[in-house]
Amino acid sequence: PVFASVSASGVTTQAFTYQTDFVLAQDQPMDTISLTGDVLLVNPQAQREEEWSFDGRVVMTLESLAPVNYSQFVASHGGAGLLLIADTPILTCAKDTINVPVRMTHYEIVNVSEFRFPRLSPIEGDSQPLPTLRLTPDAALRLLKADDLSLDVFSQDDWSTKELQSKVNIQITLGKGKQIKVNNAMGYLGGYDIDNASEALVVYASYDTSTGSPDDMLSAALMLEMMQAWQDSNLDPRRSLVLIAWDRANLGSPGAQAFMNEVNNFHLLTPAVPAASTKPIMVWDISMMGALDGDFTISPSSDLKLQKLLANSSKTFHTSTDVAQPPSCQPDMTVDLPALSLMPGDAGSPAPEFVESFGRSVSLSVLKILRLPNY
Repeated sequence: PVFASVSASGVTTQAFTYQTDFVLAQDQPMDTISLTGDVLLVNPQAQREEEWSFDGRVVMTLESLAPVNYSQFVASHGGAGLLLIADTPILTCAKDTINVPVRMTHYEIVNVSEFRFPRLSPIEGDSQPLPTLRLTPDAALRLLKADDLSLDVFSQDDWSTKELQSKVNIQITLGKGKQIKVNNAMGYLGGYDIDNASEALVVYASYDTSTGSPDDMLSAALMLEMMQAWQDSNLDPRRSLVLIAWDRANLGSPGAQAFMNEVNNFHLLTPAVPAASTKPIMVWDISMMGALDGDFTISPSSDLKLQKLLANSSKTFHTSTDVAQPPSCQPDMTVDLPALSLMPGDAGSPAPEFVESFGRSVSLSVLKILRLPNY
């Protein structure tokens, strides 16, 4: 992809470097395109009496302010492109391939024993393609400089849009893509405490149905083992529990951010007691394929309190945890919630002893969250 600021006559005034200054956004509908447009700075949180209209301009905003599916909002209101200013230093982790969603999904409830499983089914209609780039803060500042603006402008709440002098050129050439079916599995166990049942702990694991390899099912199998143990012990949680197995997680982002921010995903999840709509309060990624050298090493991007909780639980089973030093390319939790995950690595399947100790430690930690009034 090419991204550059240009003059009124279309001459490049400054070029930006792919995977240094910008990357293509994952999980956004895109197509091959070449466009030149004026940049419009937008505050998505602003209250407007009139309808939003982007009128063929390239919208730029902070990624942390943009609601879920914001690219679709921009496309439906006349925007030509979207520039998201990244909040986390993950640009060097970007892959050469991107995931382009074709169909949205909704959920139907199916009861299996005490657990409830929403079933995925497609919604007809394709998403609108929109070129969407993620910029480093430094790259964004280079565009804002012409207007004597900085990123501090987003801390002000008295504006909704600002016309910038900058004009940009975006060129994206996508190779021939393919449509892949993903079979995500979900489970739900509602809480019983009227004060806590609306709070949901989300536990997810990656698995790949395309290979048929047992190694690719390891994390999902671990999650099923925990479910079996909880069911055998007649777990009656105060808080609710959502379990998700993400298919094809090796392709890139498992969509955790979009899933957590889409409140409609949780409307069907009704606790056993009358309570407010279920909402996620934290996310645990228990994916352990290729765990860093087979060690029990927690990602440094994990929530500090959750790191401590898991470390204390692991001591019960005579194991220890380490927190990795932030590497040049660390996993990004991609969710605006307290989260925890292991560090990935190049190792193969972890040793059985490691799998067991990790599973027991996670299970004990999860039980503390589900059962204790305060944890």
